[in-house]
Amino acid sequence: TNVLAAIYHLGCAGAVKGNANKPQFAKPPWAQKAAALLGTTIEELNKSIFSSGGTSTLNRGTSLRVSSAMDRPAYLPSDAQAT
Repeated sequence: TNVLAAIYHLGCAGAVKGNANKPQFAKPPWAQKAAALLGTTIEELNKSIFSSGGTSTLNRGTSLRVSSAMDRPAYLPSDAQAT
């Protein structure tokens, strides 16, 4: 369950371009919590996620989009079709 909680916290942390277009967490406290849940430091987490040293499991052509709940249409139980 710690991994799922860490994934949630990383989603909340978000990512932005910082100084010199270097990626960084938009909300560092959320990233700090994710690091704690994973049993690592925020520095190691930053290195693992934002490193361009070629050790990442994602290639440069991979794009991830994190959307907020506000970007998605609301689902209401009344929207479900009865069969």
